[in-house]
Amino acid sequence: MGLVKVAIETETITEMDVLKEGLLKLNKSDPSVSFFINKRGEYILSTCGEIHLERCIRDLNDDFCPGIVLTVSDPIIPFREGIISKKLSNRVNKK
Repeated sequence: MGLVKVAIETETITEMDVLKEGLLKLNKSDPSVSFFINKRGEYILSTCGEIHLERCIRDLNDDFCPGIVLTVSDPIIPFREGIISKKLSNRVNKK
């Protein structure tokens, strides 16, 4: 899986098939790119970094999905929460 993930969509639902074909072609031309559909039905594009993401979006606009206006979300950052005991967080190794 890539480091930078964004949701990508088109302006109209009828163009989503063209986007899917474009994503398949992008994946074929660059194996380090992957995409999947999350539980909410969004197309998630996963790349190796911000510059790689910019190049992939440019490739989609210029080569694989020309003429389609793409909407790209801000990077998706997973939120994970954990509980840390005060005893463990303030422990100092004394020998």
